[in-house]
Amino acid sequence: MVDADGGTPADRLEVIDRLRRPGLVVLAGGPGTGRTTALRSLASSFRGPVFTGGGLATLRHLPGMALARAVRARLPERDAPLAAEAVRARVGEGLLVVDDVHHADPLSLAVLPLLADVCRVLVAIRTPGGLPPGAEEALRSAASRWTVLTGLDAGPARDLARSVAPALDARALDAVLDRAGGNPLAIRALAMRAVSSGPESDDPPPSAAEDSAAGALDRAVAAAVADLPRPARTALAALGLLGRPASPLLLGPGVPELVDAGWVTVDGEVVTPSPRYLAEVAAAVLPSAERSGLHRRLADLLSGLESARHSQAGGDPVGAYRSALAAARSAPTVGDRAAALLLAADAAMEAGATGADGVRPGEAPAERVGGRVRSLGALRLEAAEAALAAGDLAGCHRVLGHAPSGDGYAPFGDGYAPSGDGYAPDGDGAAARGTAGGAAAGGVAARGAAGGAAAGGVAARGTAGGVAARGAAGGVAARGAAGGVAVGGAAGGVAARGAAGGVAAGGGAAGGVAGGAGWGGAGGGWVSAGDRVRAAVLRAEALLQGGDAAGAVAAARAAAAPGIAAPGVAAPGVAAEGVAAEGVAAEGVAAGWGASGWVAADGAPDVLRAEHVRVTLLAELAIDPDRAGEWAGGWAGGWAGAVPAELAGFPAVRVALAAVGARERRDGWVDSLTAAAGAALADGRPVDAWWSGWLLTENLLADGRVTEAHAVAGQYRAACAGQLAYSWETRFAAAELWCGALLGADLDAVVRGAVDLLDRTLPAQARSYALAAAALALADTGALAPARARLDRDRAGRARRDGTGRDGSGRDGTGRDGTGRDGTARDGMSELVQWVDSEVAWLDGQPDRALSAVGPADGSLAGGLGAVTARWARHDLGADADAPARHRLLPVRATLSAWAESAAGPARSGAGSASAPGHPASGGSASGGSASGGSASGGSASGGSASEGPTPGGPVSGGPTAFEAAAALWQGSALREQVRCLLAAGLSTGDVDRALPPLLAAEKYAEHAGLTVLLGRVHRALRQFSVRRSTIDRTRTSTLTAREREVLALVAAGEPTRRIAGQLGISRETVETHVRSGMRKLGARTRTEAATLVLEGAG
Repeated sequence: MVDADGGTPADRLEVIDRLRRPGLVVLAGGPGTGRTTALRSLASSFRGPVFTGGGLATLRHLPGMALARAVRARLPERDAPLAAEAVRARVGEGLLVVDDVHHADPLSLAVLPLLADVCRVLVAIRTPGGLPPGAEEALRSAASRWTVLTGLDAGPARDLARSVAPALDARALDAVLDRAGGNPLAIRALAMRAVSSGPESDDPPPSAAEDSAAGALDRAVAAAVADLPRPARTALAALGLLGRPASPLLLGPGVPELVDAGWVTVDGEVVTPSPRYLAEVAAAVLPSAERSGLHRRLADLLSGLESARHSQAGGDPVGAYRSALAAARSAPTVGDRAAALLLAADAAMEAGATGADGVRPGEAPAERVGGRVRSLGALRLEAAEAALAAGDLAGCHRVLGHAPSGDGYAPFGDGYAPSGDGYAPDGDGAAARGTAGGAAAGGVAARGAAGGAAAGGVAARGTAGGVAARGAAGGVAARGAAGGVAVGGAAGGVAARGAAGGVAAGGGAAGGVAGGAGWGGAGGGWVSAGDRVRAAVLRAEALLQGGDAAGAVAAARAAAAPGIAAPGVAAPGVAAEGVAAEGVAAEGVAAGWGASGWVAADGAPDVLRAEHVRVTLLAELAIDPDRAGEWAGGWAGGWAGAVPAELAGFPAVRVALAAVGARERRDGWVDSLTAAAGAALADGRPVDAWWSGWLLTENLLADGRVTEAHAVAGQYRAACAGQLAYSWETRFAAAELWCGALLGADLDAVVRGAVDLLDRTLPAQARSYALAAAALALADTGALAPARARLDRDRAGRARRDGTGRDGSGRDGTGRDGTGRDGTARDGMSELVQWVDSEVAWLDGQPDRALSAVGPADGSLAGGLGAVTARWARHDLGADADAPARHRLLPVRATLSAWAESAAGPARSGAGSASAPGHPASGGSASGGSASGGSASGGSASGGSASEGPTPGGPVSGGPTAFEAAAALWQGSALREQVRCLLAAGLSTGDVDRALPPLLAAEKYAEHAGLTVLLGRVHRALRQFSVRRSTIDRTRTSTLTAREREVLALVAAGEPTRRIAGQLGISRETVETHVRSGMRKLGARTRTEAATLVLEGAG
């Protein structure tokens, strides 16, 4: 409750105290703010008789009805003072409660002020309420207290939403609370709608009562909006259409009335709706013509991309197109330019489809200055290229006329039809998207779920149920000329996704991509060979960025010759040697290409041919690195028919060749990738630059050069953020966090950053890095349960998205793409999470589970770490030492050799898994009292050398010397592995003089970095040599305040600061204050350690 004059919050007890003597107390508020609930709660607290009545909208014509319902007696109809005396006589020392005063009859409204001095009166009124002139002023003058209900605070609001939708994920819950703004009814309605719209929700369907709450809210808001004066109604609707706070000058003269009603707040020159949902409803209830007109008025008052969006929403696609083009020309960032060009392409398509301003299909509207008419095909290609620079894969697919189709991509038609805020493809082409296996039954090319296909090849567009079936003549998914001719193919050819394995039957192109390259000119299609090549290259780039290397190769092949013809095709539209019988490219993709298959068709611009080389080579690197290296080497050596020498200077080709050099670790590969990135940026080709940075980051990581990878990832993250290239930014941010987890650099910050990323929509590569970073940092700092929960949740999510166990990117748990070939770009993503899963199990005292979770080791850093974890797990299980594994990374090789050459391995006493090794409950605390020291995360990256050969200084020998030498090699790569090697060095001897130095060094590093679990193991090892550390007194948790305990419990659950603040209704700064205070009282070095101690104390 907040006083109407904006003063301090009014305590509920003060209102109750005010009702102990005569007076009029008014509870006012907008729809759904809980007026009736508050009214009933206060009435139940009154000690004495309560007389309850209220207004009824349908009976407001009956004099005195609102009060007669309360006193259960008829009142004089023509004399307000006499009616007031009759009510007073009935109520006496009791409490008169009147709800919905805004629906009260005129007599009741006249009587209420007269009762203020003689009765205790508690009323509720909706504002604005549409009261007769002077009625509200009379009530305000007579009221002893006028209280405005502003809704729930953050904590109670979150609790209410959770009670309505317990399984709602955190991001959806935040969105609900943001829109509801504390309005109880809005919270309930929006939470239930979020549940019902969630495709994978486990919540039961809402009950009839709950379902009616949503409708009740909409009706209440609509009624209240109707009661607003027109200027106020227009201003509120404008806020809803804008979707953001705005200036009073933009909203017009209705703002003061909205402020008086409590529907908006004004802070300086910014007006904000409170809650935002009311403004959205106000916009939604406007008649369509009035809403479109308001959009157009806003478009005239605004500029740039925002103006274009309002023009489009207002039914002015030509104006939207022109404004969007102007915004694209002046766009300060890659992301802004992509958004503007995508909107311009959408608007141009709509203008052609509707004939707005005489625009014909296939053409763009004339520009405002000069009257230039662009080619629509060229505009769409430019928009797609800009979208890829920003990492907007969905935008690229949409504007090119393709969209994800489960296991591939199915081409859509050439026209667009409006669908929500975007455009759903609709044209003469057919889209084939089958269900299990991809085959459309009955010769019908169908899109969507079962039950939605139109029969007989009839083009049908569905809505609910995902139905969107479209067939072409002959019952096949064909595109192009009459008679069902497949693009670039013979009559009757099929351009559809077929049965098992993605068969392209009857001469169609396998992979579901190639068929889109030969569009006709009508409807904005490609009209030249260069356009067709460019479209195919852009599709290939989109697939490559999405992690589908095999699909990218198939798409790039469509650019190798006009139409869909590619090397290995014997006749137009007929697949010869290039496609196997089952639609799986046996020799057609990896090994069956002639040299000409790597180069785009003649006639395409050289810059486009260079981009084709880059996309093809990077995709082939992901599938068959050896073949890609052979081809690149052959080109460099002058193979006949290979890429012409004139392409060598293009940044795209430089990126491709630098990538091959990095794969083969040629001398100067780091400099080559760096130089290629600089050349790309100078040439205005950000995609090439982002790829250079990403390849550099991943290859440095694979080599164990983590410090360098951390710096490169941070540099490119900042560059992408500055250009609003969100998708690329999240990739680099996730990789940077992963490096931080390995380096032991501020693990609390790693957890916060990774958890925040995981709450967002991420590319597959970014999600893997972020998940690995979050789980490893949580586990290392002692939060083993949250780490395991995150890994389990991710595993369950992938299984739910695809019953086959695929992760949604077309890859299964083995990291392969279902064609039998590696489709993960050999980037170690699946292997990375797999190692973290096994490492968390080992830290949690489950060596058997850790050993079963470790995958086969390869030459990457992740593979090497898996081999090291497997060796520790075998040690904990009492297994014999195994032979040293050959690994290309020197720190890994040295570590495994030290284990193998140690006669019996480290002493097993005190290091086994029987007592949950390393857990702070049994292994001591990170605050053990040792001198703090500097981190080993800095220093040389020489430990990541990939060269084969002996360890510097001679062969690795057994005993502590070998483990200490291995520890030194991990410096700058993985601090935690340095600690483990030092721990192994101390455990491998019974000589106290030889064991203590490495153990003390391990203690220093682990304590400084907050590696709580490993520190526990070190302390147990020290106890074997009678070196004991003081442990944290678990009873210290009793000194924590209730709020500190509550905050740290949420930290232990893996919640980031922003969500803790939202749940508890406090600021982020207050959350951090409670965390620091708890750490100080518990003697913990990190927030995660403090949170873990709170959980242990509670247990």
